[in-house]
Amino acid sequence: MATQRREADRAESEDADAGPKTVSLDGERRLAYAEYGAPEGTPVVFCHGTPGSRRLGELFETAARERGVRILAPDRPGFGASSPWPGRSITDTARVVPAVLDDAGVGCAGLIAFSGGCPYALAAAGVCPERVERVDVIAGATPPDVGGDDSAIRRLLTGLATRTPTLLGGLFRGQTWLARRLDPSVVVGQYTDDVESVPEPVAEEIPGGGGGDDDDGGIGVDDFL
Repeated sequence: MATQRREADRAESEDADAGPKTVSLDGERRLAYAEYGAPEGTPVVFCHGTPGSRRLGELFETAARERGVRILAPDRPGFGASSPWPGRSITDTARVVPAVLDDAGVGCAGLIAFSGGCPYALAAAGVCPERVERVDVIAGATPPDVGGDDSAIRRLLTGLATRTPTLLGGLFRGQTWLARRLDPSVVVGQYTDDVESVPEPVAEEIPGGGGGDDDDGGIGVDDFL
């Protein structure tokens, strides 16, 4: 029964996402986003990883509906159906969040950042703190110029995208096939540690969107601006 409900919810979201919603950035670039979950629920902006797109939010369609959450999932510039933005900075990309919130009729919302979406969510909290209630980071990844050495998986994906994009596309289609037939954890679990190893607060609170004075060498919002 649960499997049938999940498949029905995904079929409905696929129909709704056949043409993603779009909003203009600076009157030049197209920004695409999709909605999943409960249309009248608590709004949350989902920041996809790298690579990725709005469609990752579809994995949480059923869970969001059951919990009264409205997921707003944008494609970052250059991903999915959003226009490329050559030379953009992380701070530039932070403007995605208020653009989506304005178009969706939402004043402020929490952000959920997955993997490579982490720096963009933190930057949004710093650039427009009045629009961001909180930031939750899942398996967060930092930009190479901030966080040190590039990870092995990022180097692998970059190499495949540069040298054999057809092979990389096939791998992603395989993940799509799995995600549509199995639990979302099958895909998400590839990017996270064992659940028992995740510390209990999984994200640091960002008061007022500031970087804070906490530090023992950690990375704060200001590092991304």
